[in-house]
Amino acid sequence: MIVEFFIPELPPQALNPNGPHGSAFPVAEARRWLRAIVARNAETWRSAGGIEEPFARARVEVTAFVYWRRNGRKPYHASDRYRPFDVPNLVAALKPLYDGLRDARLILDDTAARLVLGDHAIEEVRDYAEEGLRVRVEELPLPGELPANPEHEHP
Repeated sequence: MIVEFFIPELPPQALNPNGPHGSAFPVAEARRWLRAIVARNAETWRSAGGIEEPFARARVEVTAFVYWRRNGRKPYHASDRYRPFDVPNLVAALKPLYDGLRDARLILDDTAARLVLGDHAIEEVRDYAEEGLRVRVEELPLPGELPANPEHEHP
């Protein structure tokens, strides 16, 4: 089973793992913001995907759609949104998203045994209005269980 959804904004700048940048948005507030988005929409996402119980084990994949206005040769960071340049920083900034998936009961837990971080990517878009996060949560069998679909390639 797979649930996909789009969050039409990027994480707050305070979640930038490279340190403080003078953001007026405190880290704790940024974490609450991202978890609240998941909590607000979880019921819709669960019903759309037909989910009655949280996934016991899941793979999460995220694509960040980012607009970088060009100012000479350097990308410009506008507003208080975090625009990652590399995937490891994106993954670090999204920790509250993974927590939110657990809090909203889309996934059972975010431990290493229960949550697999799949492909995360950053794609450039042409306008700020196109920015956001596409999130894909795929249910995986627990180790030792046979997949429901024999053609399923994942362990």
